[in-house]
Amino acid sequence: MLIEAKNFFAVEGQSEELVNEGMVGKALRSYLHEMLSLVDIHVPFFCIEDWGWWLLAEWNGTLIGLCILSDPDADILTVTGHAHHPF
Repeated sequence: MLIEAKNFFAVEGQSEELVNEGMVGKALRSYLHEMLSLVDIHVPFFCIEDWGWWLLAEWNGTLIGLCILSDPDADILTVTGHAHHPF
């Protein structure tokens, strides 16, 4: 999965949470968290990293890792995902 987003910029108060200056993605993280919950995808954990944001999602026993990658030199955020179904 690959999503590119251009409309989610820094939000008020985000700079106090940043690991590296210029990283954004909190608004997109909040949006994804809200939208995923509407379709019964649980987000039990998220955190800020030095490259952007990490979300752990769970749907029907499948774990989904979502990475919101922030490039301070570009006006775009990239979301990548990887699913793991425990056997």
